[in-house]
Amino acid sequence: MWLALSEIKIGATTLPLLLAQSVFAQGICYIMIQFFRNTVVGLSLFAPLGVYAEQDLLAMSLSEFDLPEFNEYSVPVVLTATRLQQHQADVPASVTILDEHFIKQVGAQNLADLFRYVPGMMIGPDNNNNADAVHYHGGPAALPKNLQVLINGRSMYRAGLAAVSWFELPVALEDIKRIEVVRGPNSASYGSNAFQAVVNILTKHPADTYGSTASLKTGNNGEQDVYLRHGARLGKSDYRVSFTQKQNDGFAVDNDDRVSRFVDAEHYYQDAKLGEFETSIIVLDAKKQLADQMAFQTNENEISEQRMEVGSRWTKDLSPKHQLQVSGYVTQYRQKQKVRVSDVPVAYLDDDLRELYRNNDLLVSGNTNAVDVFKQQVEGGSPADALTYYSSLSAAEKSQLGFVNIYSLGQLSLVDDYLTAYDATYGINQVEDSLINSFRANYDTNIGSPDLLNGEINADLDEYRFDIEVQSTFIYSPELTLISGASFRRDEVDSHTYFNGRLTNDTNRVFASATWQASANMNLHLGVMAEQESDADLVFAPRAAMNYKLTPSQSVRLVYSESVRSPDLFEQDAYWQLTVENPQTNATLNGTTYYQTQQGPGNLDHQFIRSYEVGYYGRFIQFNSELDVRLFQENISDVFYQSLTLDELETVDDICMTFKGVEWQFSTDVWSQGQLRWNGAYVDADTDINNVNDEYRENVLLRIYAQNTHTLAWLQEWNANTFSSVSYILVDAYDDKNNDAGARTQIERLDMKVSHNFTIARNSLELSANLQHDISNDPYVLGDNVYEEETRVQVAARVNF
Repeated sequence: MWLALSEIKIGATTLPLLLAQSVFAQGICYIMIQFFRNTVVGLSLFAPLGVYAEQDLLAMSLSEFDLPEFNEYSVPVVLTATRLQQHQADVPASVTILDEHFIKQVGAQNLADLFRYVPGMMIGPDNNNNADAVHYHGGPAALPKNLQVLINGRSMYRAGLAAVSWFELPVALEDIKRIEVVRGPNSASYGSNAFQAVVNILTKHPADTYGSTASLKTGNNGEQDVYLRHGARLGKSDYRVSFTQKQNDGFAVDNDDRVSRFVDAEHYYQDAKLGEFETSIIVLDAKKQLADQMAFQTNENEISEQRMEVGSRWTKDLSPKHQLQVSGYVTQYRQKQKVRVSDVPVAYLDDDLRELYRNNDLLVSGNTNAVDVFKQQVEGGSPADALTYYSSLSAAEKSQLGFVNIYSLGQLSLVDDYLTAYDATYGINQVEDSLINSFRANYDTNIGSPDLLNGEINADLDEYRFDIEVQSTFIYSPELTLISGASFRRDEVDSHTYFNGRLTNDTNRVFASATWQASANMNLHLGVMAEQESDADLVFAPRAAMNYKLTPSQSVRLVYSESVRSPDLFEQDAYWQLTVENPQTNATLNGTTYYQTQQGPGNLDHQFIRSYEVGYYGRFIQFNSELDVRLFQENISDVFYQSLTLDELETVDDICMTFKGVEWQFSTDVWSQGQLRWNGAYVDADTDINNVNDEYRENVLLRIYAQNTHTLAWLQEWNANTFSSVSYILVDAYDDKNNDAGARTQIERLDMKVSHNFTIARNSLELSANLQHDISNDPYVLGDNVYEEETRVQVAARVNF
C-alpha cells in the first residue's frame, strides 16, 4: 500500500515563523484552553495538595526525588515503569535496561536491531512500508501498533496510523543515555497505546555532551551514515545540536532503499526559583522506495517523509515533598507522494462502476484467490486460451472471477455469461442491474480497444498532534509516594487519498498511582488510568503489584495489569480512494476516481488485554551478576485486524489471543572486564478467530512471531582503549503459525564489533568495524527478504574535539 510513515519538511529559516504563526502558537493556545476545561477537575481529584503544613513539607530534603544511580548492591535505577525513580528490585514490572555503554559496545546497526537484546521482542520487516516491524510477543507484519514508544517521555507513534517508523525515528544512537523497556501492559501510567509494552528512549543530558563530535560509517550494503554533534554551556543553559544521516540499500530486492536525515536540538536551563526547563526541536527529512503497487504506475514508487517537532518540559519542586511537572509537544508530519499513471482504461474510473463496487465488491472484483488463479491461467495466452479455461469452470466458479476481470478480456459473450453465472449463484438486485446497464451503455461499443488515460495521483498525507500533560509527584511519607496527573491530546489527519479530507480526535486522560512500602520487605503498588476519546466510551486500566524483598537486592513480584488500545483514525475512519488529477484523454469521462474505494468500519471499540505476571529479580555481588525472570499470561480480547490493500480493506474484529510463557535476561562479569549476557523467551501463542475465512489464519495475525528466541552476547574490554563484542542471535522459526511448514524461516546470525581509541593532538579518535553474518540461509520472514551479501561489513571513524 502507499501508506507509509511521514512528517513535515521545514527549512531552518522558516522555523521561527512557523512556530509563531501556526503550529506552535495556535496549537498551544488551543491546548491550554481545552486542557483546563476538560482535565483539571480530574487532576484535582487525584493530586494530594494541601495535605501537610509547610513545616512538615520542609522536613524532607530535595534528594527525596532523586535516587542515586546505584545503591550498595549496584541495583540499577528504573525511571519509566511507574513514573517514579525506583531501584529495579522494587519495580512492579519486568524491565530491560540498555545503557549507553552497552549500546555503543554491541554495535547494533539501527535502533530496531537493539531490541533483539530484549526478551520477548520480535523484529521483522514490514514490506508494505519499507519499515521495521517490532512486536512484543508477536503480531502482523504491517504497521505494528501495540507498543508505546517514547523519547524523553514524548510519544512517537503516528496520529493517524498509531504506528512507529523505527528507521525514521529522530534519535541518534550516539545521543541515547539508556533505553528502558517495560515488558507488559502499562496503560495505567502511559495511556491506551501502552498496550503490551513501553519503550522509553532517554537521551543524554546536554551537560554530558560538551564539545564536538563527528563520525562517518560506510558499509557494503549501501550504508552511508553521518553524525555531527556540538554541545556547550551558555550562561545558565546547556545545549546540544546534532545532525544524523542514516542510509542503506535494504534487502536484495528492488525498491527498498531508504535514507533519513534529521537535526535534533536540545536545551536545558535551571534556575533556583523558576525550576528546570527542557526544550527540544526536531526537523527531519526522509525518503524511501516502496514496491510498485499499481500496474499502471510509470514512476518509481517513492515517498518523501518530513517531520517537525517542538517539545518542552518544566519541572519545579514546589516543596521538598511535592514536585510538579508540565510538559507539552507539537508534532507535524507530512507524506508527499506523486504517482504518475499511464494507459489506464477510462472505464476503471467510471462513477457507475465505483458505485457498483461499493454495493457489491465480489460482483465487481471477485474472490482474490480465484482471481489470482484465473490471471495465471490466461496471462500471456490468446483470447481462445482464456475462453477455453473459462468454459471449463462451473457457474459457481465463474461467479468468483469478478465483472472487471472478465470485462478486461474484451469479449462481450464472456461478460454476458459471467453475469448469468453470478445471477444464478448469488442473484443480482435491481440497483446492481441498473448500474451494470449504465456502465455497459458507455463502454460496450469499444470493449476490444478501450479508451485510455494518463495523469497523476496525489497520495499526500498530513498528520498533526498537540499534547499537554501535568504530573504531580507527592511524597506523603518516606513509605508512601503518590503520583497523579492529567493530559489532553488532539490528533488530526488531512488527506484526500486516505481520509477524503480532515479528521480530528481528542483524548482526555487522568492517571494516579500509589507506591507504598508496607513493611521492610514488601512494596505494594496500585495505579489506574481513565481515558476518553472523541465518540468513544470511557475506559479504565488498573494495575496492582506486590514486590517482596528476599534480600536488599533480590525480590519476587506479582503483577496484575490491564491495558486498552483504541483504534487509530485509519482503522476506524479510513476513506481510501485514488483520484487522477489532470487527466489526459480524448474520451468523455464519467468520473476520475479509481473504482476500488475503501472505507473503515467506523464502529470499532477498544481492544483489551489482561496480564498476569510472576517475576524474580536478583543482583549478586559475586561475579557482578543479574537475573530477571518473568512468567506471564496475557489474554487479549476484541482484537481487530485490518488488511491493508486497496482491493480489500477488510477489518476483522472480535478476535481473542493468548500469549503465555517465560522470559529471562541474565548477565554476569565472569572475568576481568568481560561480560556475558543472555536473553531469551519461550512464547506460546493461541488465536481464536470466529467466522473468518482462511485469509485471516493465525499466520497472518502472527506473521512476526516465533516460539523460541535467544540472544547471547559477549562484551569485552581488552584494555582502556580496545573493546569488542560478539553476539549470537537465534529466532527458531518465524511465521511459526503458518500452516505451510516450508514457509517458516529461521534467523541465525552472528554480529561482531571491535573498536580502538587513539589520542591524537589531544583529540580522541575511535576506529571501529562491524560485521553481521547470516548463518542460516532463510529469508527474514518473507521470501524476498534476503540480503545481497550474507556477510555485511561496516567501518566507522569518530573524532571528538
